[in-house]
Amino acid sequence: GLGAPAFALLGIACSLAPRPAPTRAQAARRLGTVPRRALAGLGAVAALAALLSLGAPWLSEREIQSAARIWPQAPLVAYSRLDHAAKLNPLSDQADLVAGSIALRFGDLARAEHEFSQALTRVPDDAYAALELGAIASESGEPARALELLERAARLNPRDPLTRQALQTVRRGKPVNLQALNRAILLNAEQLA
Repeated sequence: GLGAPAFALLGIACSLAPRPAPTRAQAARRLGTVPRRALAGLGAVAALAALLSLGAPWLSEREIQSAARIWPQAPLVAYSRLDHAAKLNPLSDQADLVAGSIALRFGDLARAEHEFSQALTRVPDDAYAALELGAIASESGEPARALELLERAARLNPRDPLTRQALQTVRRGKPVNLQALNRAILLNAEQLA
């Protein structure tokens, strides 16, 4: 990834080297080639930008898939790959959602809360992140925050029965059973697949 800019800068440095003054004929010929060189340079910059804009999300998705395969055996490696994936594609919350889900499977509520908060920061309309954060807040003894997050999740996904059920539980003054909620989410996902 750093090779292309390094070679581009080397080319620019070489083009700035002092040269003997051109003759009138050479100067006249160069005037005709300046626009072609400028267009070629702009084309190269555009090609590099296109490569980065398409390549980074693709690499991010590959890192997410790799982390999803290895997390039971190597959770720290999976977290590292998910962090890298999030940096490669800062517009997507997918890496944060997967990392938060992995943290929940290991019972690491602090990390899960951090990851789902990151996801909600990246994509404020993510109903799943809001649901999980609301359930975590409920289980952590923060009913006001849980109610706020679960109401947000219900506004974002009004037809989801699990969200409505979690919201009703918190409104009754009871904590959401986070493990039962995640088992139900997993069961629903398996039925859809």
